[in-house]
Amino acid sequence: MKSVVWDRELREKAANWAKKNIDSHNPDESIPSGRFFTGENLYWYSTTDSKYNLNPDMALESWFSEHVNFTHGPLRKSHFDKSKSHKIGHYTQMAWSNSVYIGCAILQTKKGEWNNFYVVCNYGPNGNNLGEEPYKTSGGSSGKLTCGAKDCSDPYGSKCKKTKT
Repeated sequence: MKSVVWDRELREKAANWAKKNIDSHNPDESIPSGRFFTGENLYWYSTTDSKYNLNPDMALESWFSEHVNFTHGPLRKSHFDKSKSHKIGHYTQMAWSNSVYIGCAILQTKKGEWNNFYVVCNYGPNGNNLGEEPYKTSGGSSGKLTCGAKDCSDPYGSKCKKTKT
């Protein structure tokens, strides 16, 4: 598994998109340097607690939670059918093995009594390419990897454990 590196150019792209506060993905997948095209995950959270500070892990956990809907294999167009209630795209982009650069930004806004947070993370090179697998597995069908706050001491790191199915 490759290490992920914080990328200032991707952070800047995320910050610029977050400032627009638009409820959709950035249609521009390029970056000024032209190194690669980008993937993107978005997360919103609102509360009436005026003193609330968002824990960024909430966004990561929300995206990662989609792993329960994903059966490993090449991505198909049907995986991204917006009419389906079971999403996988945030998880697969987050786990995409060739996406080794990440940059994120958080925008906080107040509207009336609402304290709103908007998280944008950009990944490079982009993932979620149809016909490709997000990552290679090992161990065949003898087990599956499980990660997460309940199973690992470092839920987004390299500490996973193999469990029998």
